[in-house]
Amino acid sequence: MIKLLLAALLAAPLAAADKAASTRSSGVNFKISFKIRSAGLERAGNFVVLDGEQGNYTSGGEQPHEVETPRGAGVEYKKHATIVNCVAGWDESGPNRVRMSCQFELSGALPPVGKLGARPIETFQFQTAFVLVPGKTLALIDHDGRYLEVG
Repeated sequence: MIKLLLAALLAAPLAAADKAASTRSSGVNFKISFKIRSAGLERAGNFVVLDGEQGNYTSGGEQPHEVETPRGAGVEYKKHATIVNCVAGWDESGPNRVRMSCQFELSGALPPVGKLGARPIETFQFQTAFVLVPGKTLALIDHDGRYLEVG
């Protein structure tokens, strides 16, 4: 079962948030902090996105893994990544409401299985749009061992 937790915190300086809430002007930064868990994989990070713009967080690469084949021992490289893309902006439906459109991906190698010690690759992807009140949390996924929360 996959467990996924994403905690996204939106923060702007109080004066800027008050001004933006009353005038709906652009120029406000939203800080997005996240923590993702899935099938034993866990990643966390932070980035800032400007009101109405897209922010991209990507971290990953390839990890070497020892493998045994009928020809002998060797090394395989398995890709792993954390990717979060979000567009955030003030929502017109009410004061101090943030509209976000986000894509989330977490992938990486799991512990070895079988006689050869093969390492399965776990990948989880999710894309959605939602409205959030800064400081509040919202469960986006809570089904079949999967959980994703923003707040």
